[in-house]
Amino acid sequence: VFGAYATFCFMRTGSIYGVILVHSFCNFMGLPSVHFLFLESNNRSSQGELKLFKWTCSVAYLFGMLSFWRGFYSPQWITS
Repeated sequence: VFGAYATFCFMRTGSIYGVILVHSFCNFMGLPSVHFLFLESNNRSSQGELKLFKWTCSVAYLFGMLSFWRGFYSPQWITS
């Protein structure tokens, strides 16, 4: 997936520096962690907070993935 994105960045910008920057950022961030979906709470009072946390993180994660995918087709990145 990253190779496709790096190629996309290079084809859109025509600059190797952008690809180097993206590659550095991806190496720094690493793979996304979704371990929070499997957390369990032993404390009854914090179960509601944990559900809210899981829901909020899941929605933000999904929004991020969709925004990333939609960015591939954004007209602002199209150069002549």
